[in-house]
Amino acid sequence: MIKVDLLQDGKVVDTKEVTAATNWKYTFEKLQAYDANGVAYKYEVKEQAVPGYESKVNGTDITNTKVGETKVEGTKTWKDDNAKDRP
Repeated sequence: MIKVDLLQDGKVVDTKEVTAATNWKYTFEKLQAYDANGVAYKYEVKEQAVPGYESKVNGTDITNTKVGETKVEGTKTWKDDNAKDRP
């Protein structure tokens, strides 16, 4: 489960829980378009932090990418009868 915040002029005004049961979709409805002075509100969405993931927002689409580190080890084996011309 993730939580998506709706921001109106930079302030959180609503939050939705988004899950596999909602098909990872969300909707914010019946939003006021203008303030009392007739100035249009600016709306945007932001996902609350999910440990181990980086969140990127493109419009109203949110993409989570797993972040972290891993380790790769290997061994070099020479099969050349101990040749003296190895690099």
